Amino acid sequence: MARRPMMAANWKMNKTIREAQDYTAALLPRAADAEEVDVAVFAPYTCLHEVARMVEDSAVIAGAQNFYFEDSGAFTGEVSAPMLLDAGAGGVIVGHSERRELFGESDEMVAKKAAKAVKS
Repeated sequence: MARRPMMAANWKMNKTIREAQDYTAALLPRAADAEEVDVAVFAPYTCLHEVARMVEDSAVIAGAQNFYFEDSGAFTGEVSAPMLLDAGAGGVIVGHSERRELFGESDEMVAKKAAKAVKS
């Protein structure tokens, strides 16, 4: 089975909610004809709910840039899979090189995140 291509934008630590609205509004008509490729936007947490709302009736996927593998707990600043799902995320990035280099995420942590993402 061949993999379906994906064209994705990872906004990293960029875009205010207003900038995200403008970008998403401009993207939607351009992505409307994308039948042979998945289109995704991986937005910062602060923009995720709004982007998810805007792409709701389209083929565009709203995704998160990171998450923690536990569902809840005393993990200050982290976001869980249930939180992302509630915000409208249809995907999440795990194993990103910046997370590994700057924040020391190990293969073990990435494996836990990947397993949780698939399960969720």
